[in-house]
Amino acid sequence: MNQIRFSFLLPALLSGIFACTLQAQTTKPETALIPRRSLFLFDKSIGNVQMSPDGQWVAFQKGVGAGTSIVVQPAEATGKEKRIEIAGPSHGTWAWTQDNALLYLDRVGETWALMQRKPQSQEARDLTPFEFRSARILASSPDRPDEIAIGFQSGGPEHDGIFILSLKEKTAGKIADWEDCSNLYFDNALRLRAATRPNENMAHTLLRRSDDGKWIPVADYTWSLNRISLTPEGVVSVSADGNTLWFTDSEGEDKAVLKRCDLRNGNVKKVLESPRADLYWLAAAIHPRSGEPQALASWFGEIQRFYLDKSLKKDFDWLNKQHNGDVSLMARSNDDSRWLIRYLNGAPTEHFIYLRPEQKLVPLFSDFPQGDHLEWATRHPFPVKARDGLQLPCHYYLPAGSDSNGDGLPDRPLPTVLYVHGGPWVGNMQNNWYITRQLQLLANRGYAVVWAEFRGVASFGKKFIDAGNLEWGGKMHTDLLDIAKAATDKGIAAPGKTAIWGWSYGGYATATALAFAPEAFVCGISMYGVYDLESFCKLPFADSDIWRTRTGNVHTAEGVALLRKHSPVHYVKNITKPYLLTHGGRDERTPLSQTDSLAAGLRAGGKQFSYFYYPEEPHDYRQPESWQSFWAVAEEFLQRYLGGAAEPATDELERADLVLQDNYLQLNTLKNYRAPDEDWHTVRMLNNDLENAMRRADLQGVADLYADDAQLIAGKGYVTTGREAIDRYWNSIRNPMDWNLDVITVGRTKEQIFEHPYWKALKNKPPLPESYPSEALYQLGKSTLTYRRNDTDEPHSSVVDFFLVWAPDTDGNWKVAVDSYVRHEG
Repeated sequence: MNQIRFSFLLPALLSGIFACTLQAQTTKPETALIPRRSLFLFDKSIGNVQMSPDGQWVAFQKGVGAGTSIVVQPAEATGKEKRIEIAGPSHGTWAWTQDNALLYLDRVGETWALMQRKPQSQEARDLTPFEFRSARILASSPDRPDEIAIGFQSGGPEHDGIFILSLKEKTAGKIADWEDCSNLYFDNALRLRAATRPNENMAHTLLRRSDDGKWIPVADYTWSLNRISLTPEGVVSVSADGNTLWFTDSEGEDKAVLKRCDLRNGNVKKVLESPRADLYWLAAAIHPRSGEPQALASWFGEIQRFYLDKSLKKDFDWLNKQHNGDVSLMARSNDDSRWLIRYLNGAPTEHFIYLRPEQKLVPLFSDFPQGDHLEWATRHPFPVKARDGLQLPCHYYLPAGSDSNGDGLPDRPLPTVLYVHGGPWVGNMQNNWYITRQLQLLANRGYAVVWAEFRGVASFGKKFIDAGNLEWGGKMHTDLLDIAKAATDKGIAAPGKTAIWGWSYGGYATATALAFAPEAFVCGISMYGVYDLESFCKLPFADSDIWRTRTGNVHTAEGVALLRKHSPVHYVKNITKPYLLTHGGRDERTPLSQTDSLAAGLRAGGKQFSYFYYPEEPHDYRQPESWQSFWAVAEEFLQRYLGGAAEPATDELERADLVLQDNYLQLNTLKNYRAPDEDWHTVRMLNNDLENAMRRADLQGVADLYADDAQLIAGKGYVTTGREAIDRYWNSIRNPMDWNLDVITVGRTKEQIFEHPYWKALKNKPPLPESYPSEALYQLGKSTLTYRRNDTDEPHSSVVDFFLVWAPDTDGNWKVAVDSYVRHEG
C-alpha cells in the first residue's frame, strides 16, 4: 500500500540559474570558483520526486504558483520530458495512481478540479466528484488499482472527510470523518487502520482504528527536546492485511526504536534499535506489496542501516560503492525490480533508477541542475572522542581534487573552517541545503570544512542531549576544541590554520572559543549570536523550563553565576584573534543588542574586529543579497587569515541593505563600501523586490509593483496602460530563470537621468512618456532576463536598457508609474 504523507501548504519556489566560472584573487583552489550568486539566488529547483508504480516513469515538481509544473520523463530516457502545466498545486496534491497515471488538483476559475492524466496522453480526465475547497491524496493500493483514498474539505458534513474515489466511475464514497486527525494510514484494502492526532501536550497521540470505527490510543506523547528536529515518534507502515502497525517510539527508551503493534488487540513489542542514534521512521525500506519494513536507518556521521530482511543488504552494499554519499531509498516499483534512489552528500542531490536484477544505476538528474557542470566537495564521516569519552558524530567536507588517492583525507593538511550549527539542540540538519551550500562555498575556496556535532544535540538519544545540560561554556565548548584537535591529528587541518564560524548558538560558540581558548583558532566569524546569557535568558523566548534546565536558571543566584561564567561578553579582554561579526536588525530570537554589547566591549578594548548588520533581516538571513554580501566580506576575511581563495567583490554590498558599524580590520570590501544615498537605496531595494519575485516565478508579484495606471512603453513607442494590461504582460512570461536589474543612476528629476553619460551614450534610447507624476524617483538601468525557450528548453537572455519612473501610491508605497525600455545594443 502506497501511503502519501503531505500537508495542505503550498511549497516555496524551487528554481535556479546557471553559474559561471571566476578567477580567484590570489590563492586558486583545484577547481574554478563557484560564484556566490549561483548559490544564493535560488533554492534547489527540483522537488517531490516520485516514481510510477510500474517503475517506468518519474515525475517531479518545478516552481510554485504561476510557474509550477510537473515534469514527467521515462525512467530510462532522460531528456525526453513531458511537461504538464498546473496552476498552483501543493506537494500534497498530486501523486501517481496504481494505473501509472498522475492524479492532481488543478485550479479551474475560482474552484478546484481533480484531474488524472497518463504520461503518454495529451488529454486529462476530470474526476471531480463534487465541489470542494481543498483535498489531500492519502493512499493507493496495488490490490485496489482503480481506487484511491482522498480527504476532502468542503465546508459541509456530507462532503467533508475521508473518501474512497473510484477512478473509473468518478464517484466517491465516504468512509470516515476527519475527527481532528493529522495523518491517516491504510492497509491494502484501503481500510483506515491508524492515525495521529495533535494533543494538549504539544505533541500527538497515536491511534488504532477498531473494526467498528472507534479510535483507540496506542501511545500518547509529550513534547520534549528530543522532538526539536525530527519527531522520533512516527508511523513507518501498516501491513497489507491491516493487522500490524509499525512505528518508531522513544517512550521508555534512550533512543527511538522500531515497535510493532497488533492492531487487533493493541499489543506492542520492540522490534529493532540502533545503538548510537534514533531510528528514522522516514528512512524505512518498506516492501511494496506486504507493507512490512525490511530495513531502517539512523545517522551518526553517516547513514547506518539495520535490516529486518537481510536480502536487501546486498543491494545497499552494492549501491554504497557506486557513488559518494548516503543512499536514500525513495520509492520501489510494485514488482520491486526498480528503486528510485538518491545520494545525500551535502552537494546537489543526484537521483537514479536502480535496476535490481541487473544491478545497474540509470542516472536521472540532480535537484540543482544549474550546478551540474560544477565540481562539488565530498563529505566524509568523522567520529571524534571527546575528552570525557563521549563519541561525537562529526563529518567534514574536502575540496574537489584535494584527495587524489580517494582515501578520504586531503593530499596535504588544509586550512580548515570549523562550522558550529545553531540550535543548539537541533539535529538532522546535515542535508539542509540552506546550510550545506555555505559549506560547499567554503570547500570550493580551498578549505576543509568540519561540521562540529557536540553534546546536547537531538537525534542521538536522550543521554546525549542531557550531556549538554548547563554546559554551554563548559563541555559543549571543550567538545569543539577536541574536534579541532582531532582534525589536525587526523591530517585534515593544517596545524595552526583552523578558523571557527557559526550562527545563532554557533555565533555564541565562536565568541566563547575566541575568549576561553584564544590560541585554538586563528580567527572567528559570529553571525547573530548570543553573548550575554544572563540578559538573553530574561527574554520571554528563553525564560522557560527548557532553557533553565539546559542553559541556566536566571532566577537563582547559582544560575545567574553560571550564566555569567559562560557569557563571552565578560571575557572580551581575552580575545586576541581577528573577529568578524554580523547580525539582523529584526532578529526576535537573539536581539541585535547582543552583538552590539559584544562589539562595544571589543571596541573599548581596542580589539581587531569588523562588524556590520542587516537592519531588515530576521534570525537566519532570508534575502539572497544579504548572503552574497556577507560572503563577499567573509571570503576576504578568511583569505587574509587562512590563505584560501576569494571571489572578487562586485556591487554585492551596494545591492544589500546593510549598515557598517566597525572595520578595525581594514577589510578592503568594507573599506570600499559607500553607503548609497536614500533615493538610490530605495530604488535598489525596489529592484531587489522585482528580481526576487521573478526568481520565485511570482509573476503577479512583479506586476503588483506597478501602479494601476502604469504605462509600459516598448522600444518602438507602443504603449500598454492599466492594471489589466500590466498583469497580462508580466504573466505572459514563461519559464523564467533569472532576472538581473542594474541600477545605473537615480534622480529626483528626469534631467538628472538625461545628463548621465550612460544615457548620452545610448544610440537607441528608451522612448519617453508624454507626462510625469508630480512626485517621482527616476531610474536608468539595464535589465537581463533569462528564461528557457519553450521549443528547445535552452536558456535565452533578453537584455534591454530601461527608464523607470517610480511614484508613491496613496499608502506611500513606491510603484512603477512608467516603464520604458528598448533592446540593448553593445
